[in-house]
Amino acid sequence: MNQEEKLIRAAQLNYKAFGPLYERYFDAVFGFVLNKTMNYDLAGDLTSQTFVKAMHNIKKYEMRGVPFQFWLFRIALNEIRMFFRKNPSVEVSISEAKLDQVLASEEQDVSSDDKMKKRVALVNALNKLTSEEVELIELRFFEERSFKEVAMLFSCSEEAAKKRVYRIVVKLRSMMGGVS
Repeated sequence: MNQEEKLIRAAQLNYKAFGPLYERYFDAVFGFVLNKTMNYDLAGDLTSQTFVKAMHNIKKYEMRGVPFQFWLFRIALNEIRMFFRKNPSVEVSISEAKLDQVLASEEQDVSSDDKMKKRVALVNALNKLTSEEVELIELRFFEERSFKEVAMLFSCSEEAAKKRVYRIVVKLRSMMGGVS
């Protein structure tokens, strides 16, 4: 039994033993939430809610070969979804650098005017996707998560995650029309 499993088992037996798990994973969960919300205070609140839910549900956690951190990320993702469902007027800004990263192509000599048109088209297309589709794109491209990590977060196979992301990319390209 590794260290993580020992900590989980101890927390499952006694809530007071949850502290070491909190300390071990706080930074990763906070960073995950901050990356999605781009708001330090909101990330702190949602991270706290994530750990409260995790502590209350630790007895239900089953070790199935998926790192505990991804169980926490799933809880955090649900907290983020609930927050934005309850607060649809809250917007998250995306840095131009991240947009350029998604739009990166083999063409290095693209004018700044063309880059701006592509950014606007991408943002408009992203706004038309479902929240799940946006999350998949965010995880894969903005957060640069591997397909394996995306699969763990969405409780699907790595192959299914690849197919879903690929279909969304095709959909985005279609929505962007001749701008891509």
